Amino acid sequence: MKYRSLGTTNEKLPLIGQGTWTYGETQSEALEEIKALRYGIENGLTLIDTAEEYAKGGAERIVAEAIKDCRGDIFLTTKVSAKNCSYKGVIEACEKSWKG
Repeated sequence: MKYRSLGTTNEKLPLIGQGTWTYGETQSEALEEIKALRYGIENGLTLIDTAEEYAKGGAERIVAEAIKDCRGDIFLTTKVSAKNCSYKGVIEACEKSWKG
């Protein structure tokens, strides 16, 4: 896996990450989605991108389950919905995302 530094920090990110756009939409696929994320993590894909809007928070719940025992090794990004784009809204959305 190739890595690149994040800006001027010492944080190293893989050049390829995992997206979760459709994750959490279908309960019957949850286990396979978790397995897919775990497979990626085991193979160096430690950058995971999600959003609070994906499956109405379902994707964030899938990600939370997939990384519960390796959170410290993951660089996790999430996007805030346009409806939460105020100072207070961003803080509340991030707190909600953090809780999974």
